[in-house]
Amino acid sequence: KGNVFAFTDIDCYPSMDWALKSIELTDIYKDKTIISGTIKREVKNKNNVFEYFDKTYFLDQESKSQNQNGATANMVVSKQVFIALGGFKEFTSGADTYFCDIAVKKGFDFQYNEKLIVKHPCLESFNAVKTKSRRIAFGIAEKHIDEKSNLLFKIVYYFLGAILNLQQFKKIRVTFNNSPFFSTFTLRFAVISLFFGIYIRINIILNIIRMIFKKRE
Repeated sequence: KGNVFAFTDIDCYPSMDWALKSIELTDIYKDKTIISGTIKREVKNKNNVFEYFDKTYFLDQESKSQNQNGATANMVVSKQVFIALGGFKEFTSGADTYFCDIAVKKGFDFQYNEKLIVKHPCLESFNAVKTKSRRIAFGIAEKHIDEKSNLLFKIVYYFLGAILNLQQFKKIRVTFNNSPFFSTFTLRFAVISLFFGIYIRINIILNIIRMIFKKRE
């Protein structure tokens, strides 16, 4: 019923002034803007490679905003913006990314505000990261099917991505150069990065193929 729609995740901890600041920022930026805030990724155990992996690869909100995108772990829009963009698609995951894609096409602006803060704990186990990766992969496949994009091209794109793993190698190189941890930690991080780089892309491919055949039934 209100005029400000502020989104976060079920496992996030908004700052005490988060709701008030969401209203203030919406008043400042008016009705052609999507506002994304800081997502502080908290690592409880610095020796837990899965927490470090989750922090490194997921929910970099500042980078997302610079690329005209954002995650609903910390996102604010006016009611008018939400209605104009048609709300969120019924995707398993990634509806926020699709929402932002539509916003860009319709000429909406993105503003990142570092003072709009939520804390987001990092995943602590292999199974937790695996579950999240599968959900992300399924959501990406849903998005491509919904867009009716060149699905054969997408399959080839993700297949090559799984083989080359270029994004993972960049993150691994940065980690090896800057890591304060001992070498076995960085080696474990590298193995996990390469594994999930392949795992997510292969799951995207399999999900696209499944959805294509399901639509033909």
